[in-house]
Amino acid sequence: MKTDVVIVNGNGKGREEALASIEQIMADCGQKEKRRVRLLGEELMCLVNEISGDMEADFWVERVDKKVYLHLSTNTLMYAEKRKEFLDVSTTGKNIKRKGVLGKIVEAYEKALSPKDERTAAEMVFSSAGIGGSSAYSSSTNLMWSMSNYTDVLYGTAGTEEERDDLEKSIIANLADEVSVGIAGDNVEVIVEKTLKFCGRGFENMNV
Repeated sequence: MKTDVVIVNGNGKGREEALASIEQIMADCGQKEKRRVRLLGEELMCLVNEISGDMEADFWVERVDKKVYLHLSTNTLMYAEKRKEFLDVSTTGKNIKRKGVLGKIVEAYEKALSPKDERTAAEMVFSSAGIGGSSAYSSSTNLMWSMSNYTDVLYGTAGTEEERDDLEKSIIANLADEVSVGIAGDNVEVIVEKTLKFCGRGFENMNV
């Protein structure tokens, strides 16, 4: 089951329609389950607001068995000129380094959207941090960042106490099973994955 694609941007275009599509695909789920997935959708809308260069993206939701996948996909070629315009008018000509889990997702997304020579350098950095390989969800996606690998790094030798604290407080880290940022052809896509426990006939009105 898949919702229609909604075009969203940092100015709020498509936001309510995107969140309504989550309600639609979660219609047979318990109330708490619906709220959790909606919160994940709201976090993705925050991500859109944070991306530099007035990004426009396609948003849709899929349900496969007991899994729900929230997708946000942007064409790298269409975004390149917007990004250049944004950096040209910024004070430093560079993006601000972001903090927190959502900030890391934004950072990975922006690096994936950067020109190919910059992207190659970014992929090397992610790889050296133990983040790389192929996405389990899509064999065509060249994974650049995943929350599970990021978590492993933070609780290994590379993470700081502040970063671990940010992870534990993060809505998206606490509610999602996995978040990945990857490149598939000319598109960069973030996929948020959540396992559903209280969905199906009889759960619609239950507060679970």
